[in-house]
Amino acid sequence: MGKHSQKSDLFQAIGLFALLFFGFYFVFTSINSKKVDQDSVDILAVDRQVDQAINRSMRGVYNKKQLRDLEISSDKTDLAQKFSSKSKNWAPENSKIDTSTELFDEDISTSEVSLSSLSVENQLRTKMNQTRDIAAQAKREKDEYIKVFKENAKKDGWLVELDDNLNVTSAKEIKKSN
Repeated sequence: MGKHSQKSDLFQAIGLFALLFFGFYFVFTSINSKKVDQDSVDILAVDRQVDQAINRSMRGVYNKKQLRDLEISSDKTDLAQKFSSKSKNWAPENSKIDTSTELFDEDISTSEVSLSSLSVENQLRTKMNQTRDIAAQAKREKDEYIKVFKENAKKDGWLVELDDNLNVTSAKEIKKSN
């Protein structure tokens, strides 16, 4: 019985040692997992607080932007009212600019030339030259109109830009220095 009992004691000792080892292992891992769970809970709480702070900040920025947009639209409305009331006086008085294609329409009866006196090619050249002259005159009148309009606006305290159709594309009130 000596040898068998020694082997049995050895297996019992190894079993006891293994049982203690696994017992300690499970105890320490459960403590660490609780600690990890607490850390993750703490991280989640911090993340939630950060998100709330960011949201408050974003709402504040949004509210400030809304107020600024309201101020700008109010200023634009005031500026537009000032502009519309004064811009009526800026057009030259004697200018009758027409930007439509009617400038180029001619009365055919007055510009007809008999085929016997001029060749068809000469008639076409004459017609093209007349059209070019009319277009050049219209451009000069339009440029003069724009120049006078801008000068009148500047005298009234405004810087304006006009497009090709004589529509105001931008207007800025000039700050008058006292």
